[in-house]
Amino acid sequence: MDPIGKIISRRKYEFLQGLNQKTDEDIQQMKAYEADLSFRSGTNTKKVMEYAQGIKKVAKTDLKRPSIGWLWKSFLLKFKELELKDFQSTPVTMENIKPLMYYFTGDIENFKNSDNVSDRSKIDLKKGLLIVGNYGNGKTVTMEVLQKLLLHSALSFRTFNANDVVAMYDACVGGSEKGHFFNRMNSGTVHFDDVKTERTASNYGKVELFKDIIETRYAKKKKTFITCNYPENAPGDLEAALNEFGERYGSRVYDRLFEMFNILEFKGKSFRGK
Repeated sequence: MDPIGKIISRRKYEFLQGLNQKTDEDIQQMKAYEADLSFRSGTNTKKVMEYAQGIKKVAKTDLKRPSIGWLWKSFLLKFKELELKDFQSTPVTMENIKPLMYYFTGDIENFKNSDNVSDRSKIDLKKGLLIVGNYGNGKTVTMEVLQKLLLHSALSFRTFNANDVVAMYDACVGGSEKGHFFNRMNSGTVHFDDVKTERTASNYGKVELFKDIIETRYAKKKKTFITCNYPENAPGDLEAALNEFGERYGSRVYDRLFEMFNILEFKGKSFRGK
C-alpha cells in the first residue's frame, strides 16, 4: 500500500475518462493514476512527468491544492529525474517527507500529528516552514523537487541559496540595483537554502543580510521557507539551531521565527557519497 496517498483504481479511472466535465480533483486523480501506471511499467521519466505535472500552464487561481497521492507519486518521479537514483524510502526518510506532503496538500491534522513537526511554534498552514537537519540529509533536494512540481500552481515558490543571495547583493552597484535586489528577495513566497552558512555581506559596509530579509518579510507577511543545519558542535539539537538565529541575526529575528514558521526537523545522517 502507498505509504502516503492512495491512487484510484483502474475502474474509477475509466469512469472518470468517460465524464464530459471533469473537476480539478478528477483531473489530478487521473494524472496520478497515469503517473503511477507509467512508473510501474518503466515508461520514460520525461513523459511520465508530463502526465504528472500537467505541463500546460494555467492561471494560478484555477489550481487547487494537489491530492496527496498525486504529490507523492510525482515527488518520487521528479526525485529520480533530478538525482538519477530512487528516493531512499526508510522509516527515517518517510518521517522527514510526510510533513511536507501534508503541508502542501493542506492536511492540517496529519501535519500537526507528524513526529518531526516541533511544538516550539504554534502550527498553522498559513505560516512558512523552517526545516532544520544535519548536513546532506536531503533538505535541499526535497525542497528543490517540490519547487519544480508546484511551479505552475498557487503554491509555487522561488529558491535562493543563502550564499548566492549575498553574492547578488555584493554585486549590486548603486541604490537602484540594491532596491531591485531587495524587492526580489522580499516579494512572493521564497525558499532560502543553507541560511546561517552565508558570509557577512560587504557592499560599502558590513551587513548581516538575512537579518534585514527576515525582518522585512515578517513585516510584509510574506510566506517564507528556510532550510538550515544544526550547529556543527550540536548535531540534532533543535534549540541550539534556533538559538544560532538569535546569536547571528539578533533577538528580533529569533522572536519572529515562532510567528513566521512551522518548525520541522529532518532526521538522519548525510546521504552524500552513498
